[in-house]
Amino acid sequence: MADLTTSRHVHRFLTRISAASDPAEAPAIDEAQLRAYLDSLRGGADDARTLVEVMELMTRGYVEFMQTELPKLLAVLSNRTEHVREVVGPGLRGVVRWDLTKVGRANRTLPSARYISNVQRRSYETPENALLVWLLTDIERAVAQIGKRIGTRRLHPLLRLLRDESQAALRHEALSSVEAVRAVSPHMIHAARHNRQPGYRAAAALVQRRRRMQERSRAARWSLMLQLLRSNWLEPVSDDDLFEIYGLSTVLSVLSEDLGLGEPVHYGLLGSTLEPAATYRMVDATVRVWFNRTPGRVLGITSRYATVNATYSGLGGFDRRPDIMLVLERGLDRRTFLVEVKNAGTKAYLRDSVYKVFGYLHDYAQVFADRPTDLAALYVPEGMVGFLGTEEAASGMTIVCEGDRPRLASALRSGLGL
Repeated sequence: MADLTTSRHVHRFLTRISAASDPAEAPAIDEAQLRAYLDSLRGGADDARTLVEVMELMTRGYVEFMQTELPKLLAVLSNRTEHVREVVGPGLRGVVRWDLTKVGRANRTLPSARYISNVQRRSYETPENALLVWLLTDIERAVAQIGKRIGTRRLHPLLRLLRDESQAALRHEALSSVEAVRAVSPHMIHAARHNRQPGYRAAAALVQRRRRMQERSRAARWSLMLQLLRSNWLEPVSDDDLFEIYGLSTVLSVLSEDLGLGEPVHYGLLGSTLEPAATYRMVDATVRVWFNRTPGRVLGITSRYATVNATYSGLGGFDRRPDIMLVLERGLDRRTFLVEVKNAGTKAYLRDSVYKVFGYLHDYAQVFADRPTDLAALYVPEGMVGFLGTEEAASGMTIVCEGDRPRLASALRSGLGL
């Protein structure tokens, strides 16, 4: 699985943007390949911006700022004393303006037990606090945009932390009195950078990064994207998830190289809305590769499993979804092939995985109604099974071990009719 983190592998970005993956470093990707990958994202600039924003917020000191600097800063926020004119009383407070008080009483606009006074008040309307409010608001906005793109429930815990801490700080009694500004001025940055509190200096550094993220210049945005993504990726926390991504990467690599489809015309952003992980175009056909999506939603068919669930109370559950589903469309004809990826470590788990594939073939039998063979493959770790030399076609499935590209290529070619 080390292939995923080689310096040439953009497939590392196929990892889900979710709580199941954490930021990690890997050898730098070739700049030309990275540019080509970003240009091919199905969602275009929106997908690229989402991916870059996730890596920016999770790897560039924002979490450390929220956890370490911000709590200390909220206890020592900069402030200044200002004098305001107020009506006080019956007790005296501040410096009473007897001249104005007498006038008020003379024209009966001021009761006898009230006084007009100049009162000192603490104000948090300072340039560095305005900068801090802008930063917190911008982080909250950025996380909200990511949530809209991939779904709020799929936000990584670190992104949720950034959102929640920003919202809590903005509700702070002192900061809530600071007027929000639309843009950060050089004066605000200067005041924060030269404040004696290290939290303000850290905030100023993050603000400058946020401003770079919002550069209108395409060249500047590309520079930041390449800087962030060349050596960073989201590594699956679970070995099972990592093996699934490796299986997906291998399938895409075999389609591109062994079956000659070339590079995908589009990549999808995993964990976002219903879109294929990759799309290939041929002269007379299109191949879409779906990852962890239900055939019912993608193909518009009814799941037998879901039908049974709907017939009885007390079952519950959702449609089952194979790890990888390939759909070839040529005119009005459509061929579907499933790949279930299992990081099977025991024979019992492997046998259960075989039976699970049979479950998919029965559950979505209408997809394969006109085909008795070459319907699915089970992709397992190297050495888990040994092929005895005679294909068993009647079952409709085949088992492929990690590293056996020729066997996987043969299964995909037959399954898609290439």
